[in-house]
Amino acid sequence: MRTTATSPAILNGQATSLPAWFVDMLVEFETGHVPGLDFVVIERELSRLLQGRRVDLVTPKFLNSRIRQQVLNGAGPIYVAA
Repeated sequence: MRTTATSPAILNGQATSLPAWFVDMLVEFETGHVPGLDFVVIERELSRLLQGRRVDLVTPKFLNSRIRQQVLNGAGPIYVAA
């Protein structure tokens, strides 16, 4: 995984419009890497690490085109590969 990000409100603990059990994460993988079914494994592991909160992963390519730029502009990094 090259990059993982979420909304700044979630990072700062200020997300009040979403249920506390729900976390969206934007992920980018290394060029040429296709995670396949590992995508689901990653979601489940992150869910476990976040004490059972449901984690939904999405890549920039699969963001809805109507909101893509807004999401990309507002995403706060959690992890960026060196």
